[in-house]
Amino acid sequence: ILDKDEKTWIESEAFFSRFQSLDDQIGAGHLNVKSAIDQFDGGQHSPGNVDNIGWAWDGVGVGGRDEYVLPTGSSGYIAVTLAWDRELDITGFDDDYNIGDQFFVDELNDLNVYLLPASSNNLADAITSSTTSVDNLEHIFFDVPTAGMYKIKVLHDGGIGDDQDYGLAWWAGEITPGDFDVDGDSD
Repeated sequence: ILDKDEKTWIESEAFFSRFQSLDDQIGAGHLNVKSAIDQFDGGQHSPGNVDNIGWAWDGVGVGGRDEYVLPTGSSGYIAVTLAWDRELDITGFDDDYNIGDQFFVDELNDLNVYLLPASSNNLADAITSSTTSVDNLEHIFFDVPTAGMYKIKVLHDGGIGDDQDYGLAWWAGEITPGDFDVDGDSD
């Protein structure tokens, strides 16, 4: 997938900035439906030790943190996406979205996601992070420098101060760009 300047997501500002989750033209790249099904089929995970491919639906309070520890030997690209809900300003009389309904934009809870060595609890040791304060989505796509044991840390850094439900999805391991059938080559 290329943007209007024929750059891939890996060449985008979002790839290099922890303060920008998505590229303004191509978002986080393209959706690999087969990989999404494989990821969903693995079942929901709770914080703690998890598989290389997984997802979670959980919640965290202000100042709280959840950690998902990837298996030993994780290497290659690690993709992590964290999303949480926004409130919908319903202008009508029902709870459905109708033309004219809008999302509240005054203030959102600020969740952030970090990728750290599994042995560290210090955010300064993060090998990468996504910490945008203007959206309800964080995204990491990073090639870890050495095979090892890593953890994903979800941190509630404030905002409107409520407990916040979130969805988290990750894929750790060798990911070949364009490998839609996961056989190690670009299709």
